[in-house]
Amino acid sequence: MQPKQTLVLTLAALVVLGVLAYMFFTRPAQGPVSPTASSTTVTLEDGTVVTLPPGATIEETEVPNPSAIAAPNYRAALKIDASVSTDVRQALEAQHKETIRILNADPLNFSIWVNLGMLRKIAGDYRGAEEIWVYTSKQWPTSPVSFHNLTDLYQNFLKEPAKAQAAAEKAAALEASASQ
Repeated sequence: MQPKQTLVLTLAALVVLGVLAYMFFTRPAQGPVSPTASSTTVTLEDGTVVTLPPGATIEETEVPNPSAIAAPNYRAALKIDASVSTDVRQALEAQHKETIRILNADPLNFSIWVNLGMLRKIAGDYRGAEEIWVYTSKQWPTSPVSFHNLTDLYQNFLKEPAKAQAAAEKAAALEASASQ
């Protein structure tokens, strides 16, 4: 064999060995998981079946679940106080239509739910606003926004100072834990 051919063959063999060594050292510690007596099979909400290796666990995450907390009827007509002017009434109804459209497409849109509570508050439907913000405070329990809105509603509109104090304390606690 000529020295050039020997060099090419040697380099080719080294490349093949390098690739094999790479595959050997980077392979998973164990082969693909196959169902065994000690494996756990889990069916997810979307119907996907997952087989977990022995000793594996599933951790729950804090993801809002639309079926976990009953949502108020966001499609219900606004209860607009008689003192609200015609112009404001029309603007509120137009905003409410848009809110319904958005929530139909995305029922877990936090900011739109909060805005719906604001629409009800501006319309003079304070109990309707309370219903929305109590829902958002339960559906998104780590956000202080709903608790701030409830604080204002209870303190200045519904005249329920004990509820206002409780909502304010919850909002402050959430903000304190978020800043740590």
